[in-house]
This record gives sequence, structure tokens and C-alpha cells, in this order.
Amino acid sequence: MDRNKNLFILDRDGTINYDPGWFGRDQNWKNQIIILPGVIEGIKKLNKIGRVIVASNQFGVARGYFNLDTVSAINQELNKLLSANGAMVENWQVCPYVDYDWAKKQGLDLNTPWVIKGNTLLRKPLIGMIEKAAKELNLDYKNCHVYSIGNREVDVKTGINAGGKGIIIFDPAHEEEFKKVKELSNNKNYICVRNFLEAVAFIEKDLLK
Repeated sequence: MDRNKNLFILDRDGTINYDPGWFGRDQNWKNQIIILPGVIEGIKKLNKIGRVIVASNQFGVARGYFNLDTVSAINQELNKLLSANGAMVENWQVCPYVDYDWAKKQGLDLNTPWVIKGNTLLRKPLIGMIEKAAKELNLDYKNCHVYSIGNREVDVKTGINAGGKGIIIFDPAHEEEFKKVKELSNNKNYICVRNFLEAVAFIEKDLLK
């Protein structure tokens, strides 16, 4: 199997690692890092059949809860933990930007560089982060089998928008989003699973079709 023909997009918080809520807001965030069950084993399986990237919306930056340096530091720590256990993420992408009108309604500081007028193509469910990662990895994602895995509806839609399939993992914190995607699961591109390893098992089986 040609690994360059399969692209796997992973969300970060709540998919790879435990999400305490606005992960990075607490200065002791290093003590909060917990890789979720099955993730290391699952990524190792995905590494054998394709390219693995992480694409994460991080609008806590625009809210002022933490800065981009903290996001980068968390990514580096997660990458070290995964790599130390033989699981490889080849590219990490982050979108800290939010729309001006949304930010105004939320009462955010409108003078930060993270508040922009109009939607940014980087922010999921749009696919700017996927396009950027693919370019950096010298991949033609349009000719890849694309799968996006996450715990939110936006992650599913990202996979669909990239011409592939979206897989949502059940997360009690976002149960309503899971139910919403489940209502769409008669469409073969919308997949609902209980955990990360089940997502990987679906991909392995789907690629054999």
C-alpha cells in the first residue's frame, strides 16, 4: 500500500489527549497531559498505511487564554510522547484565528492579530490547514484517500470538505454533536465510532474495499 495515497487528519484536544477545557490555560498544563487510550497504538497502525497530521482550531489564543507559544509547546510535548512510543505525527497545524463579527459578539479584544474580518480558510471545517500540511509534505491530497478523525462535528465536516470521510469519536462532553453526526451516518462518508482504535479499524477495512 502506497502511504502517500492515504492522508489521516487528527484533531488534538479530546482526540489525541485528554481535554481539561481550554488546554494550556493552566500554567501547569504539562501535568495535565494524558494521551487517550488506544491513540498510540492507533497512530502506529496508521503510520504503516498513510501519512498522519494534526490540525487543530485553537481559538483560546484569540480569547487570550494562552498564546501561540504555549500551543506550540504543547504540540512539542505531545509529539515527544508519541514519538517516544513509536507513534509518528508528520505535521502539526494550528488555527488561532477567529472572525471579527463573532469576536465582537463574544466581547473579545478586537485589536489582536488573531481577530480578522471574514472567515479564515485555515479554520476547520475549511481545509486551509490540510492544504498547508499537504504542501509541506509534498502530497497531492486531492489524489489521496482522506480521513479526518475528531470528537467534534467540525472534524467530520473537515474530512468531507477535503473530499474524504469524517469520523467522530464519542465524547460525553460533546454528546449532542455525536448524535447530530449519527443522524447523517446513512451517508457513507459520515462515520460514528466509540473510540480511536475503532476509527482506525474502520479506516483499515475501508481502504481494502
